[in-house]
Amino acid sequence: MPGGVQNLTANKLTKKKIKLIDGNKHHILISGHPSPLSANRGYWFGNRHFSKVNTILKAQRLPEIVW
Repeated sequence: MPGGVQNLTANKLTKKKIKLIDGNKHHILISGHPSPLSANRGYWFGNRHFSKVNTILKAQRLPEIVW
C-alpha cells in the first residue's frame, strides 16, 4: 500500500468514522484510548502503534517519527 495516510483511532468517535476511510488506500490502527482507565484495562499498553507507524513509514522509504 504505497503512500496513504495512517489513521490511529483511539476513541468511540474516531472508531465510528473508520467506515469513511478507504482501507485500501490508508492504514488504520485501532486501539483503546490512552487514558489511565482504558490503558489499565489493556486497551492501550502493548498495542505498539507508534512502532507500527514507523514500520510502515520505513517500508515506504519515508523518515521515521521520533515519538
